Amino acid sequence: MNGIDRDAFLRACRIHIHHVGGRGGNLPFPFNQRFAKGFEIYLYDADPACLEEMTRHAGGARHIINAAIAGEDGSAVLHVNYDPFTSSLLPARKESAAFYYQDNAFDYVLGDVLTPARTLSVATRRIGGIAQERGFAIDFLSLDVQGVEYDVLAAGPDDALVDMIGVYCEVSFLPFYQGHRQFDEIMGLLRKKGFFMARFFPHGFDWETRRTGIGWRGKGFTTHGDALFLREPTEIRARTRRPFASLLKAAYMALCFDHVAYALDCLAEAFAAPDPEVMGVAEALGYVWFLDMLYWQYRREPEILPPRFTHHFTMAESLARFEPSDVGRADIATVRARYFTDNDEAAFREAAPRLMAAEPSTFERMLAENGFGDLAMVVARRRLETMAATLAALGLEIHNGRVVVKG
Repeated sequence: MNGIDRDAFLRACRIHIHHVGGRGGNLPFPFNQRFAKGFEIYLYDADPACLEEMTRHAGGARHIINAAIAGEDGSAVLHVNYDPFTSSLLPARKESAAFYYQDNAFDYVLGDVLTPARTLSVATRRIGGIAQERGFAIDFLSLDVQGVEYDVLAAGPDDALVDMIGVYCEVSFLPFYQGHRQFDEIMGLLRKKGFFMARFFPHGFDWETRRTGIGWRGKGFTTHGDALFLREPTEIRARTRRPFASLLKAAYMALCFDHVAYALDCLAEAFAAPDPEVMGVAEALGYVWFLDMLYWQYRREPEILPPRFTHHFTMAESLARFEPSDVGRADIATVRARYFTDNDEAAFREAAPRLMAAEPSTFERMLAENGFGDLAMVVARRRLETMAATLAALGLEIHNGRVVVKG
């Protein structure tokens, strides 16, 4: 370890998950208990009255922090609202008071729930400043700060934020609070920092701009939700202080959100230049050992791919689809011939029966045995659906464990 304290090194190699707006002890990150030793969890909230509840329901969180996280160190007023989960450093926007969604039992009207129950004067802090003071790392940052997301993400520069590789934050398309920055601004900010939006999780409610009577209600608007942003693997390599460790962390986070291809991108980038010191603590961290085994399995299997658009259509055939003199689509035998010109037919014929089997694949078993049961089911479903569609597109079928031409 070249003189580095082993405990300090292990802590640095853990995945540090920070969630701001942790009232109730909630953590939006899909935490996997199988690898709990590889995580450090931090929960923040500005309201001291909710600290006891946060501690009681925090689960794996080791750090409960009472702090008003904002874009700069200073002071502000915390508006603790009728619905405390809407509490914010920003006052409510009066023009949005009529916005509502219909719950099963009631109408959730912004003008009601954003009414302040009490206000508190609070000292605001940059999260990077707190991390530097206390020696925290920040790998993944999730924000539920009711309109202050942009300010928190724009704060800096802070050395503590250089290793941040994942962001999960609430984004809005309509303003609920005064000075509430919208999705496009957050997206633009994070793109400059090397992130892309991986997925959007709309809050499952239809919002309307005015209440109408029963019998006069249709579908509402998507006004806000949560967005997952991940850093480009090449950006992780270029920007972070320990790229190999950060790439492994990003790969593991991606699997937690069911993103297999991005995880493999990160692993390919990581193992192009492995760090022996990190690999030396692989078993102690667990998730590093798991990723190493997973990537080894991926590299040893032949990669069987579905046909491409170009196997179904030449350029002339593609363009002719929109002309009266349609030359027609290639027949299945031609598509099959084009496909096997670009793909190993022997490998395909050997792998196809296995890929169509009901039994879990090696990858699916690895996932299920390591706390990723839901992802294993997703991978299995897509394997079976994609292989069935591929066989049909090529005019093939499985008969007595062999690939034969259909019919």
